[in-house]
Amino acid sequence: MDMGDEMESQGLFEDRLPSGEIVRDADTLKQALDRQSSQPIALLGEQLVSQGLITREQLEKAISIQSASREKRIGEILVEAGAVDGDAIDAVLAIKLGVPKVDLRSLKIDPEALKLVPNLVARRLVLMPCFLHRGQMVAAMKNPLDQEVLQQLRFTTGKRAFPVSADREAIEWAIDRYYRELRLQEA
Repeated sequence: MDMGDEMESQGLFEDRLPSGEIVRDADTLKQALDRQSSQPIALLGEQLVSQGLITREQLEKAISIQSASREKRIGEILVEAGAVDGDAIDAVLAIKLGVPKVDLRSLKIDPEALKLVPNLVARRLVLMPCFLHRGQMVAAMKNPLDQEVLQQLRFTTGKRAFPVSADREAIEWAIDRYYRELRLQEA
């Protein structure tokens, strides 16, 4: 039984994960992953306004710019205009798509997941393998929507990827810590 299945059998799931909460344990993360596809669809700009991250006027100006060229996404336009930062966009997108955000400093990482993704691959793709859940690789990524990274992870592990969101700095910290621990265990 892998770590994900073992934790699932403990029955420690909560009924709901509040929108935007950072996940700090595998049980809560697995519950959020199971609910991932049931999140309602909402427009990014509207969510930014409803969360108070931008004003209605900033959104309308960005929509106007987007209508004129259609070359950029609304989030890119808002970041370039200085209305919001990229991390806020990533966090809202993760919530919008039902992708849990994890705290890699608290989440227990399964060494067996690390063994499936070589250290250099994790560094190049900027992702942190967390554990296996229902035979799928749960991996923390800065942009859990990056299909190229997900395909490379799938190719490397031979398993379907279940992306979760984490900050780049936290991912780099986790790669340094957990791969160092793995090297020491194997020495």
